[in-house]
Amino acid sequence: MREVESAGSSEAATFAACLATILELPLDALPESAANADGARRWLGGFGLGLVPIAEPASFSWPGPWI
Repeated sequence: MREVESAGSSEAATFAACLATILELPLDALPESAANADGARRWLGGFGLGLVPIAEPASFSWPGPWI
């Protein structure tokens, strides 16, 4: 796994860094619209991937570190 450092401390910057890490892409390979959930959903759709909302994330039982 190639870990990507966040370019800032905002939620959008952290989200973009997490997304780049999961996809093993450099941060600058993500489009600017991928820094928000709606833009990321559209962009990921081009890869045949997607995001799903979790109603109660604090109580969600994850099957492992990555789904």
